[in-house]
Amino acid sequence: MFGFKKNVKTPVAPSPVSEEIYVMPEKFHAKRTQSSSNKILLIAVIILVVVAVVSGSYFLYDSWQNNQVQAPAPVNQNVAVVNQNLNVNVNENINVNENANENLNANENANLNENLNANINTNANLNANQNVAPSPSSDADRDGLTDLEEALIGSSPSSPDTDKDSYLDGEEIVNGYNPLISSASGQPARLDSATYISQLVSNFPSDNFKTFYIKGWSLSFIETLHEARVITGTGEMIKISVINNTDKTSAANWYLLDPEHSQVTLSQLDKIEFRDFKGIYAPDHLSAYLTDAQREKIYIFEYDLDQMAEFRYPSIFEMMIRSFEFITGAVSSQNDGSQMSTSTGSTI
Repeated sequence: MFGFKKNVKTPVAPSPVSEEIYVMPEKFHAKRTQSSSNKILLIAVIILVVVAVVSGSYFLYDSWQNNQVQAPAPVNQNVAVVNQNLNVNVNENINVNENANENLNANENANLNENLNANINTNANLNANQNVAPSPSSDADRDGLTDLEEALIGSSPSSPDTDKDSYLDGEEIVNGYNPLISSASGQPARLDSATYISQLVSNFPSDNFKTFYIKGWSLSFIETLHEARVITGTGEMIKISVINNTDKTSAANWYLLDPEHSQVTLSQLDKIEFRDFKGIYAPDHLSAYLTDAQREKIYIFEYDLDQMAEFRYPSIFEMMIRSFEFITGAVSSQNDGSQMSTSTGSTI
């Protein structure tokens, strides 16, 4: 504007920049050695071992802690106490129920139990009677005949030898003699001639028998049982029967093989033997069992006390046993023995 001109500079073009990158020469680089690699590897292995040891220790410690927690003694004791309390409560409730049951049983079952006990006692008495002989009635003169038997036959209850023949009255009647008459008197002294004796003769189709019994006692026969029954003047029953002995065993063995006598031993049986008969008495002496030489039959004698406490006619019972005869032939009448054939000969 004032006549001066500006100096105008011509722009200078930038010189081109070279793109080449310069790096440090390789000779100046730090060299990697084999030993440094080994150290790194060793450190890594040590780290892994440490980690494994720590992990294993932690696992073992954790397992130990778990075991300690599963069975701590104090906790178990407390639990046991709780169980005891629960059991006590339950038992108390049950006891209440038991009391109720006891009352019911007392009201409903008392009489039944008493009756059962009574039956047991009765069985015990029956067993005792089977093994122990009942006491005989009184025998004032100790001659083997009870006072009741002496009254029946007319012998003296105060003299053991009524006919003064040096034999006791009981011995005579058992062996078939009359204790009222001595053989030295010249009169018949055998029982078959005694006025107080009758003869029992069965009249079955087969297997008949005969024996003595007291005159005036009742007599009956039961053909289906092959049995004769004599009723005494005081109500006792004497039964005589014959059964087949298919095994031909002895009377003792036959008796012991009976299941009803399973508790009896041979040593408890008393023997009886006369003429060709052999047998035994039961332990109570209220029954006798005989066989003869052929052992084809068993002859049974039974004395029923009829609830009597005493054995009133023991010698008469033995007299009936020892005067027994088995009849092999036919019987024409019950009271006529003249046409009978017997296996044991004539009567005593």
